[in-house]
Amino acid sequence: GANGRRALERLQQVIRRTADSWRAASPYESFAIVRQRLFEETDAAATADITAVARMFTEFYARHRGEFPTGVPEAAYEERIQAAYPIHPELFDRLYEDWSTLERFQRTRGVLRLMSAVIHELWRSNDPAPLIMPGGIPLSADRVRSEITQYLEDDFKPVIDADIESASGSATPARVDAARFATLGQRRVTERIARAIFLGSAATLKAAHKGIEQPYIWLGIATPGDTVGNFGSALHLLADQATYLYSDNARYWYATQASVAKIARDHADRLRESPDKAEDEILRRLRDRELGARGLFARVQAGPETSAEIPDDPFVRLVILHPRFQHSRRDETSAATMFAESTVLNRGSSPRFNRNMIVFLAPDAKRAEELDQAVRDFLAWQSIAATEDRIKELDLSAQQAAQARQRLREADQTVDLRISATYHWVLFPVPASGDRPVRLDELKADSARDRLAERASDKLQNADQLRAVDSPQNIRLELDRRLSDAWARGHVRAGDLWEYYRQYVYLPRLRDRAVLDNAITAVFGLLTWEAEGFAIAAGYDDSSGRYTGLAIPHQDSPPQITDSTLLVRPERAIAQREQELTEREAARTAAGGGQAGTSGGATGTTGPPAGDPGVTAGPAGADRTPTGPPAPGPKNTRFYGVAKINPERYGRDFNRLQQEIIQHLAAPEGVDLEISVEITARKQDGYPDDKVRVVAENARTLKFDSFSFEDH
Repeated sequence: GANGRRALERLQQVIRRTADSWRAASPYESFAIVRQRLFEETDAAATADITAVARMFTEFYARHRGEFPTGVPEAAYEERIQAAYPIHPELFDRLYEDWSTLERFQRTRGVLRLMSAVIHELWRSNDPAPLIMPGGIPLSADRVRSEITQYLEDDFKPVIDADIESASGSATPARVDAARFATLGQRRVTERIARAIFLGSAATLKAAHKGIEQPYIWLGIATPGDTVGNFGSALHLLADQATYLYSDNARYWYATQASVAKIARDHADRLRESPDKAEDEILRRLRDRELGARGLFARVQAGPETSAEIPDDPFVRLVILHPRFQHSRRDETSAATMFAESTVLNRGSSPRFNRNMIVFLAPDAKRAEELDQAVRDFLAWQSIAATEDRIKELDLSAQQAAQARQRLREADQTVDLRISATYHWVLFPVPASGDRPVRLDELKADSARDRLAERASDKLQNADQLRAVDSPQNIRLELDRRLSDAWARGHVRAGDLWEYYRQYVYLPRLRDRAVLDNAITAVFGLLTWEAEGFAIAAGYDDSSGRYTGLAIPHQDSPPQITDSTLLVRPERAIAQREQELTEREAARTAAGGGQAGTSGGATGTTGPPAGDPGVTAGPAGADRTPTGPPAPGPKNTRFYGVAKINPERYGRDFNRLQQEIIQHLAAPEGVDLEISVEITARKQDGYPDDKVRVVAENARTLKFDSFSFEDH
């Protein structure tokens, strides 16, 4: 009736007013509610402190703008920090946007209950952080853990203990921080990252886009004073070692099932019992990748296990040692040193002849362990994601299969990088003192070249321990200094000289025979060959004491170099050439005088016979004079030329003069060749005394006709 309708209208008015006032508070209103319920009102001094903290954070975000979400360095976000203080806005966002989607989590009441427990625990432990952030939630505290896990599945408790934070300190993040204490442990970087990932992802497991993106992880942990560059390293280590952490397209989350990374890690741990598998993978990569790029070496060999496997060749070979033959700096008893020294001396049970033709590249003992771990990780991921059949056998989800393939690619690249970083000790034989015939010296090959052989050859070449090009001056220096006994005979066979270079480790290490032959031939372009070079001969006649096929620089053309070719001391070559010229001139003179005497004795007259059209007969007893033109004399009998040499390119210009002018003038027989070099050098502030002594001594050695230094 009418009274019932009036009662209903009044009741509806009461219910409507109550319903409107019950509307849930917005996140911004919740900031104020939480602050009003949990903190005292701020005075002027506290407000100034809050303003300073907000400014400090936004300036920090601005300095690392690319690492954080868009908008956080702006003034609007600074105002949000002031409004939410002492709770970071990112913590409120995660609770109101993610956790409020859970069925039992009440926005305002749930946040108040959780933050009350968090604030009490932080106050009790005197936490020094300027703001309460996702990375600062103390999940090891029982009250905080029970408050937050009541909204999740019970299976999350062991996840927190294993991979986020435990009261005993045995969780994965704590172990990572302890292992890298200097960069991560002092500020508990990995532990803060694990907390931020958990708080930002646990409530999203059933959402379409689960997990939290990396910029928001950084936003949930970064405090002014942190080194942002360390965050990535910590996250990478955590992802490698955690059991329940997943990732996909830079989004990270914890789940209650062990991740595919856990399967791979267990497999890698089992491979420790079979080290041969990791060694075989390293050798496979060395042989597939490194043998194609030789650098300056004539040959490259990888992974021999005995000296008998290494040929005794007459050219320089780089031996990349087996992974088990490791080396440490200045360790003369390392496995690599002992194997290399034995190999230099012997090939199997036979002595090695070409001891100066072998160089070794050894792995670093400290980095070998990292390489071994990387290889085992690669083999583990390969066992999971190598084939589609294997993925189906393991019953991996599409996301897990994609993660496994991505981790396999990353592990493959990591192994290549670790091999390059590990194999950096170049060992080469040098003379030893005492009873030892040789010892091994070391160089660290750490250049930017891509291939190992290229790095090793660059390092040896820079240290003058490997030559791909040599000079006649260097050959003469070794003949005078280290091979003086052989050189004292007056000549050395090229074949014997090459044997010396191959056998004796105190001589320079030439890549192959062509380097020596080219250096010998180059003496024909050396202007100072008498002092710094040698002549060439095809052989030596013991009966006559003369060289056959003698070729002198700037007088003869260079011959082909063979084992029997002789390198001749300049003074002996010059003496023989002068004797040959003297004998030739004497023979020519003798031949000319004998013809004239025979003509006079046969006819008893001088001059041409009667009837010569060029002669007119006169009275008896009168002189006869020719009436025709005189016979023409030889043309172009003398050449004279003056050339200026570029002082910055004098070597090039001297060689061009020798090749394009001098050798053409000197080639015919009977040439009287004279070459003079005039040098004038001026230095305004004068040459130092040591330079004057060096130049004067060298000028005397080179037998300058005259030389002197003058004053102004």
